[in-house]
Amino acid sequence: MNKFGGWSFNPTVNKNIPAMQVEHLDIFNQAFEGFDGAGYEPLMHLGQQLVSGMNHSFIAKQSLLTSSPEHIAVVKVTIYVPLDAAPVITAIEAI
Repeated sequence: MNKFGGWSFNPTVNKNIPAMQVEHLDIFNQAFEGFDGAGYEPLMHLGQQLVSGMNHSFIAKQSLLTSSPEHIAVVKVTIYVPLDAAPVITAIEAI
């Protein structure tokens, strides 16, 4: 159960093989639809936070779209899903 403002963490993160639920993959893909400048591949869903919608935290691989793509091993992506609207990227942080 989620408490307003509290994060609930994906229990599979502590296992060797993290699971990515279809629901989380859909949120990630919708948020990055039409995103230019870099490509993002979700690696795991870390958890979610109930606010006036839902924040989701992901770990992802970032590939910069240049003539010779540079890969940043890991980034943390935060996506906000409003109650009645499409997911929005609120933060991308290099780890």
